Amino acid sequence: MTTPPPARSAHRGEWAASITVLVDPSDDAMVTRALRAAHCPAGGVVTVHPTPATRSEAALAADLFVALGQSPTRLAAYRLDSAVLAWRAITAWMAAERIAHLVVLRAHRLTAGQRQRLLTLHHATGVHLVLVWHAHPVDARDIVGYPVRITRDHAALVAACASPGTTARPSPDTMILPVPIVFDADAGDFRAAARREHSSEDFARIDAVYISGMRAGCRWAADCSLDERAHAEPADAFSGTNLSSQAAAGIDQVALLRFLGALAADSPSRGHTVARLRGAQRGLHMHGIRVELPPNLAFSVGPGLTTVPVTEQTADRIRSVIPSPTHAAALAALLCTGSPAPHLASIPVSALTSDAGALVLSGAVGRRHYRHPTAHPIPAAARPLLAAARTYVQLRDTDANQLLLSGGIGTTGQHLRTSVRMCEVNPPALHPWSDGWLTRVEVQAMSRPRQVRHFAATPSADRRQVTATGRLTRRL
Repeated sequence: MTTPPPARSAHRGEWAASITVLVDPSDDAMVTRALRAAHCPAGGVVTVHPTPATRSEAALAADLFVALGQSPTRLAAYRLDSAVLAWRAITAWMAAERIAHLVVLRAHRLTAGQRQRLLTLHHATGVHLVLVWHAHPVDARDIVGYPVRITRDHAALVAACASPGTTARPSPDTMILPVPIVFDADAGDFRAAARREHSSEDFARIDAVYISGMRAGCRWAADCSLDERAHAEPADAFSGTNLSSQAAAGIDQVALLRFLGALAADSPSRGHTVARLRGAQRGLHMHGIRVELPPNLAFSVGPGLTTVPVTEQTADRIRSVIPSPTHAAALAALLCTGSPAPHLASIPVSALTSDAGALVLSGAVGRRHYRHPTAHPIPAAARPLLAAARTYVQLRDTDANQLLLSGGIGTTGQHLRTSVRMCEVNPPALHPWSDGWLTRVEVQAMSRPRQVRHFAATPSADRRQVTATGRLTRRL
């Protein structure tokens, strides 16, 4: 077994990356009630009550699955009933969901092996581990060597767990009004076409989405350094420059694709996607970046057009039904990419960006070859699912060329079809990545009318960068 990824603290402040023993020798019901009330996985706090009279490490892992909102009855179906695989999956979920505090009730009854599993989890994820000791004195022999604090103040502990750093994620807006589709209109005449084709009420909704996209394009071009959006680590990233009213000295192709894709990734409908992208196209144009989208954008395939929106409700349903990180991530990737199973199965771990915000493919990937890097956005709600799969795979082997999703797909896609059926989701229409609208994005220099860049998945392996002068410069 290889060394797991380096530990990181999921929470900052006084309690970060520490172990707390909360002493409650009288077994006060008020203390237990307060700690159970603090349970909020979405807010980064998990309280687990170990099943009485169980002494196995796998049983404690099953209790943690329950605390994370997953059914323990499905563990055997995903081969997670063994202690090694179950704790590997728990570690992946805890890290991906950014759980900051793990409160374990009746910790004095745990076996030495169970407590050691919790200590290993604390070391791997940086979670603040709270062991509630309903006995006296405290036997801390098996946690010697760790930063341990012993306290009786449960009120201060509960207050720390409810700190602003672990507030629950907001509920998604369930009252999104439909936005009609504006056909065959580019950024220049989009608003005029929308006004002609639709009622004033529909136009107002279209225009609001269009303006939000335009402002996003302006912000991306005027305020943000491109290297902050680079798809790779700093040593491998394309060089970028801060875009302002002057023409950009260089455009990071993956950064631009990630920006445009992100606008579509969380889009609730095709109409929203078209309006957002046309607005962003206009905003970029205002800052000297002429981006050409497919003229028949409304009839194209790809993110936000033919994919299935992955909302928080969808992600929660996947988590509650599928305890395996790789199976859950494979289903999420299918919904937000619309790629066939063989394409998904060939994606390496290295393709997932550090923030899990995109899958970036370049060079040889399975049986396909990408001359220029191509990026596919991951919606915010689906990112923890793919991040969990990456951690799960890397805990087994840190080789960056490992396959990210193949374990959740199967040799003929049978695992993926089972996941679709169990979660009761409608899969999107499938298409190769090379057919998506992102591969047909073109960038033109404002000072010259001719085309200077075409982002497409074509055979070769050179990484090249567009310059404002129209030259293509090779990046070493």
